Amino acid sequence: MVTLKQIGYSVLVVLVLAIAIIPSAPGAAQTTTSRQDRAAMYEILGLLNEWRLSLGLTPFRLDDTLEAMAIYQATYLASMRNIPDGPDIHKGRGGEGVKERALFDQFNWPYYGRPEQMQIGEIAAVRTAQGAITFWKSSSPHRRTVTNPAYREIGIAAFKRGVGHIYVAVLGARPNVLPALADIENDKLYLTNELSGYAAQQQPWLHTADQVRLFDSEGRPLSDDWIAWQEMIDLPQDAGNKLYVLYTDGSAEALSEVDLTTDVVVLPGYEPPPDPLLALLPAATAAPTATPEPPRPEILLVYDGRSLTIINNARRSLDLYGLEVAGVQARLPLTWWLNAPGADENFELYAFPPGDCVQAWSFTETSAPRKPAECKVRRAARSQLTREQFFWLEGTFDVLLDGTVVGTCEAAAKRCEVDLP
Repeated sequence: MVTLKQIGYSVLVVLVLAIAIIPSAPGAAQTTTSRQDRAAMYEILGLLNEWRLSLGLTPFRLDDTLEAMAIYQATYLASMRNIPDGPDIHKGRGGEGVKERALFDQFNWPYYGRPEQMQIGEIAAVRTAQGAITFWKSSSPHRRTVTNPAYREIGIAAFKRGVGHIYVAVLGARPNVLPALADIENDKLYLTNELSGYAAQQQPWLHTADQVRLFDSEGRPLSDDWIAWQEMIDLPQDAGNKLYVLYTDGSAEALSEVDLTTDVVVLPGYEPPPDPLLALLPAATAAPTATPEPPRPEILLVYDGRSLTIINNARRSLDLYGLEVAGVQARLPLTWWLNAPGADENFELYAFPPGDCVQAWSFTETSAPRKPAECKVRRAARSQLTREQFFWLEGTFDVLLDGTVVGTCEAAAKRCEVDLP
């Protein structure tokens, strides 16, 4: 094994200086878009890292190139009236998948020897943050992607859509790039390792690191000798604001720069740093204080012996894609109305307008029942129900969002207001 004495301080300093000119991505602040919700991005990253750590996997470090890829796909999805579900949500403008996009000139994601040996994957959802995590955990392909130990870096796009977001996360790993992340509160440093099967087939990249050495920002050693690789090691007290981790597998080495102000483990509750671009904006002028209107329940259901109507009762557009009403005889997800004959061509569940509604009634009706006065525009209606499926006429029925009950309605009430979380 190469020792520190054989390397020499001068060679190490050259390595430290060399890493400074290699494009790196300590955080997402360097890549921005007017639609990117950075707080939502950090929220979903915290939940993903919490999930990974619960399984004994290393947390993700943010990478600018992966974020640019995520934003590229999310921008395309945001331009669509009806965002596709299933695998089609990952198809891009030309029908390409994430691995094909990664080879675009503006991304040029590194691979292990050959383009087909690229360590990259993508997950996506149009939901609330918790709804997205619940969906990814319940979906085998998404769960395998998130829990793949070979992935070390991530880029996330979070675009506001109704009450939730369009989330696109691109996960990846690069040859000889082994990030390290600081847990400042506990004085610990998370190390990563090369766990891609592609690396084991190729040279001269580092394979599985078994030892590490720490250096300060000037290239001075922070430990007397090599130490055994561990998933978590103690953070040196005299590290300053930056340190370097030198990984080795006995024949190859990889050097990683760690900025202790930005290369930190993001978990739920993390307070992101301010966007530096905000400092370039002119100071806002205080507007006159207006008397706020009291909030009101977001969903209003009106039902009787002829029909059931679901109304956006809020003063803003809502994401109702994951909403459904369920009784003993039937379940009616709002997606059931997407293919309704004669539906409004602008019918969109992800941004359902305030005051608009959908309505259902029996196929035995000779004419469409009148819509309630609270409904401004009936966006879609369906009449395929049988009388036996009128679950809102007896007992109680539930209103669910992303599979979680958010309200229970009494049949005798004929009206029901539901607050969304």
